[in-house]
Amino acid sequence: MYQIPQDCWNANITPLHKGGSCNSISSYQLISHTSVAGKILEGIMNTHIVKHLTTNELLSDSQHGFRHGCLVYTNLIDLYDYVTEHLDQAILVDLVLLDFAKAFNKVCHC
Repeated sequence: MYQIPQDCWNANITPLHKGGSCNSISSYQLISHTSVAGKILEGIMNTHIVKHLTTNELLSDSQHGFRHGCLVYTNLIDLYDYVTEHLDQAILVDLVLLDFAKAFNKVCHC
């Protein structure tokens, strides 16, 4: 089993003021500065994981988040095509839209 060196996990945190009251914690975005070795390791792992998922066809065609040539815009175009096609055929379409904009601010990082 491989073990990741502790230096790859360590990071310097810099608070970046987003606006609003300087006394409110929610007015700051925390920026994590990790080591160069950690970033290189992350890139290598990402490449291998994406290659494995793509090669073994484990990703849905609607997954656009991190795939080469697939952007948020292409995902929206696919959704628009799907919805308009079904509405043209008088088929009901239900959508559930979730906003994860601040999801990582809610995660306990201890």
